[in-house]
Amino acid sequence: MIIRHVPINLYADDTSGNFSKQFNKHIVYYFTLSGLPPRVSNMEYNCHLMCTSNMAGALELADQIVDQMNELATEGVVAYDSGLKQNVLVMSVFLCFQGDSPMDAEITSTPVPGVALHACRMCTLKATNTKDRKTSLYVCRFIGRNAQGERVHILE
Repeated sequence: MIIRHVPINLYADDTSGNFSKQFNKHIVYYFTLSGLPPRVSNMEYNCHLMCTSNMAGALELADQIVDQMNELATEGVVAYDSGLKQNVLVMSVFLCFQGDSPMDAEITSTPVPGVALHACRMCTLKATNTKDRKTSLYVCRFIGRNAQGERVHILE
């Protein structure tokens, strides 16, 4: 049987029916097919609704999505390919997760990057306050280079 591997990009957002986003908030998950050029993937008919809820949080919805995607990645599903005129096995994985900064922070259980003093779990880069994040020393340490552009390794 022919296998069709269809990676997807997952996108999550919190939406609302009003301007202030205080009331009637919904968590929405969409997906697009990976590999499409932006002018095509941004077209409305290439953006597919996966799920939405005004009661469950982003991680609660993600739990169900991950379960289904794990099954699709390991077992696949049989579908009919009209071009080949035969059944094919369709399998899929997430190529990437997309969202705005607050949604990314919620999904990854990390602080919102714009206000975090210790934004990375993997390295020792940190600041004592938000003003320190704007210094040239912090920026140099962030990119792993000194003021002359030479690569440096910071140990703390």
